[in-house]
Amino acid sequence: MLRISINESKTVEVGKEGNTLLINGNEREYELVKKSENAYVIIFSKKIYNIEILSFEGKEAIISINNQVSKIKISDHIDQILKKLGMDKVQSSQVQDIKAPMPGSIMNVIVKENDQVQSGDTLLVLEAMKMENVIKSSRGGRVGKVHVSEGENVEKNQVLITFD
Repeated sequence: MLRISINESKTVEVGKEGNTLLINGNEREYELVKKSENAYVIIFSKKIYNIEILSFEGKEAIISINNQVSKIKISDHIDQILKKLGMDKVQSSQVQDIKAPMPGSIMNVIVKENDQVQSGDTLLVLEAMKMENVIKSSRGGRVGKVHVSEGENVEKNQVLITFD
């Protein structure tokens, strides 16, 4: 289930099963037609909506729905877990160490020491609770040290990567 915040004032939970959307737990039939790279028409609850994606960066977008502009922020299951753990309010510009959000096993280390990364770049993949969790950089910078290797088991809050 995704949580979508609209204009920082309204939040809805959205999921998908076939041609049915689950919105706040209620099933809704829909049809989606792609008009161009960033423009769609969605028929939803017997209404037609023209949607245009004006900008999209990270998990935030500016969209136009029937010529009404809205800012949306998307929160997936990883974001929701981090929020429950109290790790959602960390100032990314001050983050020096990337730590394991939960215990698990390192499946894949994408970066190596001295690599330059941007905010949102994938650093490694952590398997926890039979799910692959992509750990992304919360800031740009140079990787100083990679403290883990593939196949290694890690504990919650264990330092995985340190930035210079």
